[in-house]
Amino acid sequence: MRLVVLAGWLFVAATGCERLLGADFDQARPRVLGPCDTTLPFNAPERLPINDLLAEAWAPRLTGDQLSLYFTSLGDDFVATRAGLADDFANPIPLAAINTPAAEMAASVTADGLTLFLETSRAGDVKIFSTKRNSDNEEFPAPTPVTEINSSAPGVLDIQPYVTPDGGAVYFGSTRGGASDYALYRAQREPGSDRFAPPVALASLHSLTVDVWPVVSPDELTIYFASTRNLADSLGSYDVVMATRASKDEDFGTVKNVREVNTAAGEYPSWISPDGCTLYLTRGPPNAMYVATRGGPNTPQD
Repeated sequence: MRLVVLAGWLFVAATGCERLLGADFDQARPRVLGPCDTTLPFNAPERLPINDLLAEAWAPRLTGDQLSLYFTSLGDDFVATRAGLADDFANPIPLAAINTPAAEMAASVTADGLTLFLETSRAGDVKIFSTKRNSDNEEFPAPTPVTEINSSAPGVLDIQPYVTPDGGAVYFGSTRGGASDYALYRAQREPGSDRFAPPVALASLHSLTVDVWPVVSPDELTIYFASTRNLADSLGSYDVVMATRASKDEDFGTVKNVREVNTAAGEYPSWISPDGCTLYLTRGPPNAMYVATRGGPNTPQD
């Protein structure tokens, strides 16, 4: 059995070959996307067809070329690929060198697909680990803990890392600092090093509720995350919310509900495209992966 952490909740998940359902891993549902107007809202999220091959799936994260999809299913991390942007992802493959009998989840990769961060319970408390490879033709080696990011205090959980495309910073959720609920943090990579400076709390986003699953634009001026805070237009459970800032030297401003992607179920953002036009997210329970594109001309055409 595995202990699964999703948005601060704990789940027990079965392991073994039964995690993959269905035999046709080559199905595809082509779609063509037009130009995007980022001033328009997102369309209603669409469920990814690859969900039909899995018992459950969440935390979809992509590489910079958007041809490789990393995600979690029943406490293991997987990768699926596609030939082009008009194709659906297929052939989910477990990350064999990363997965263990513990829970490995929420894998996040740099744009070049060479550095990967994840959360894992292999050392007891859920912590953030990382691994690096030399080319995308190689498998990732076994990950190691990111000691500069993780809290050393017993019982503190450090979860859901989101690495910026260039690998310069990692955003994550944590219960450190005596917090009774999860809050959001950012760790900056030290120049010319693989090490990180001590994490800094995103204090302007703090609430008395649960804030998890941070996702930032490549310029780090827009952040999406999941929150249980009670905004005027909240729809219940976890909603996708967002905030912006004028520069990385400033705090994020007012938190707003991304109402068009939310329902009475829980929604958790996991990846935003470089142009801000495509948002991948999880909806559940039951947990499944979705994608939302900006309205108007970017509406998917089957």
